[in-house]
Amino acid sequence: SQPFPPIDQMHTVMVTELASNNPRATVLTRKRHLRGEAYARQFALNDELRRINLAKANRAVASETLFGGIGIVAVGLADRGGHDGEGGTQTYVSPIDFDDWVHDTSAPCWTDVEYEGHRYSVNRDDALKSDLYDAAKIRKAMTAEYAVNDEYGNQRVSSIMRDQDKDGGSDEFKKKLHFVDLFFPRDKKLCTFLASPSQDTEWIIVGEPIREVDWYGPPNGPYHKLIFKDVPANTMGKSMIGDIRSLHNAINALYRKYIRDAVSAKRVFACLRFEI
Repeated sequence: SQPFPPIDQMHTVMVTELASNNPRATVLTRKRHLRGEAYARQFALNDELRRINLAKANRAVASETLFGGIGIVAVGLADRGGHDGEGGTQTYVSPIDFDDWVHDTSAPCWTDVEYEGHRYSVNRDDALKSDLYDAAKIRKAMTAEYAVNDEYGNQRVSSIMRDQDKDGGSDEFKKKLHFVDLFFPRDKKLCTFLASPSQDTEWIIVGEPIREVDWYGPPNGPYHKLIFKDVPANTMGKSMIGDIRSLHNAINALYRKYIRDAVSAKRVFACLRFEI
């Protein structure tokens, strides 16, 4: 048990201070005849910030940075869809779990990385029907990945793992496809690869890219990072929670000792007897 939680208090205070609400945009102009247009743009910006719930993404990134040293979000444009009969695209901000993140760790700083990206899952039927991906390349990569035997005729380990998973009653490999988006800053290209679903700790990219597009968005790419403490010659930041972990343990050890002493303490009242 933790009688006094300084880590939790630090996390609550910093996340609340950094991302308590959605940011607000203000559009100003000195020209009187443009004030109406400025107000309209300000209203549209604030409405978009509310729609994508930027505060929620910021809180997730701040929390990830406090514990892991770095927080990452992916930004971009997504198809609006046909649910409301409207076409076009809409902005999105999506926090990236560090377990799904990959980048060039050999680079001493972020400006020198050769690639960066993340892994995600998509429903197989939706991916094959989507215009974003090349369905023929997906099927070709799936054929190579889901082959039972390798080029030497031996049964693949991944096929054995899938058979074991099916015995457990899961249809994960049938319903989902695992993709990896990789951004190449030098070439300004965003490529999507099919990833092997049979590996949890290692990423195995299968075949050629199923999608390759030129990047015209923010100059630094679709991924934005938050780092509170830089580490020299290293792209990873330093965890602030890790700095107070020892203090957290020391304070709670003292509190537990004081509580045990208070519980076990006994009072003995002396009674003096005088005889005359």
